[in-house]
Amino acid sequence: MSSLTLQFGFSFQDLHTVVGLEKIDAHFRLYLKESDAGLFQTYEKARLEKVEASELLLQVAPILEDFLAELFDIESVVQDLQKQHHELSPLYTCKRTFIQRQVARKGAAELAASLDGARLRQQLETLFKEPFSDLVYATHVLDWLRASDKFEESLEVAKQYGIWALFSKAGQTFHKKSPLFQPPQKQDYAQLIPDDSETHQREGFALTDTGLSRAQALDQANYCIFCH
Repeated sequence: MSSLTLQFGFSFQDLHTVVGLEKIDAHFRLYLKESDAGLFQTYEKARLEKVEASELLLQVAPILEDFLAELFDIESVVQDLQKQHHELSPLYTCKRTFIQRQVARKGAAELAASLDGARLRQQLETLFKEPFSDLVYATHVLDWLRASDKFEESLEVAKQYGIWALFSKAGQTFHKKSPLFQPPQKQDYAQLIPDDSETHQREGFALTDTGLSRAQALDQANYCIFCH
């Protein structure tokens, strides 16, 4: 690994010394200044005053990501990942602006038992003009919200489906692995793994947990960033 070539004239060894890291830091600050002079001034002021600034870090993060991609010469890989993440972004926008604010309202749970999820899904597929999926639902709902006066009836169908998915047992089962229809839950961190030895019989050295999909992982990241 000592032969790893970095961009901007840096070497792999610079990552392992204070002097090298200070040089990389200084280069990043110049990079930030060239990218956004106003943000650079705010960033420098925050560093000087040693203040906590979560919003500022979120603003700087995309530029830092671009800098690191160039530094390690992995721009094409990072851009491919960014494209994949961007394609899933309607899920998390719809979850914040529609599911959490308009669907998951007080009293909605009482309505869930009276709703027919399969029928509502068929109605939505007719409106979508394509098969149902979380991403299709989110994309169309966001489009409808931009012209809500024209799509009141469509939004009402989407809202009823969301209520069914969130609060009925059938809906929760159908969307068990759906990041869109999984509201935040309180966690008992001492009981994250069920105390049931039969559930976690190990076969070989494979993990007993299959982990999260990309959409589920990004859902958790979005919740952390935008809600906390």
